[in-house]
Amino acid sequence: MCLSYFRRVTKSRELKLLPMVYWDGLFSFQNLEEEEQMSKESPAVFEAGQTTNTPLTPNSNAKASASGDANDDTQIQFLYNNTIVYWSPSVSSAFTEVTNDRDRGNAVVTFKKGLKVEYLAQAGGMYTVTVTGVIVDSGSPYHLTGKSLGSFPQAQSG
Repeated sequence: MCLSYFRRVTKSRELKLLPMVYWDGLFSFQNLEEEEQMSKESPAVFEAGQTTNTPLTPNSNAKASASGDANDDTQIQFLYNNTIVYWSPSVSSAFTEVTNDRDRGNAVVTFKKGLKVEYLAQAGGMYTVTVTGVIVDSGSPYHLTGKSLGSFPQAQSG
């Protein structure tokens, strides 16, 4: 069993931390009263801690983790088989683009020089992180063009 917290901003912009338990592959609220109260309020706004895990090639993937801070800092990890990190750039509303400066990887997967990650502001208070470039997997090149690594809510100015 693992204890975690669900961060929620209510309609009145109050931050609530609701304890949750992870058991047998499922998250559930620790207290049913909290779950009932939450269902009566406005929809949840997800904030910090959102992470996506996107397959890129048969043996590579990318994790994007939004910080929820004022600059929408988002850390990306490019991994071999979801285990070994070979490149770990970050983008934000202040630094919207980062490019891999050299080939990185191993004998199976190589994240090629020029692989580019972008922060793209979207309508509706969201932003999307994309990747463009070449990854070589088992000798075959995979050309990615604007592949989404995730969409996240932008920081709210208050």
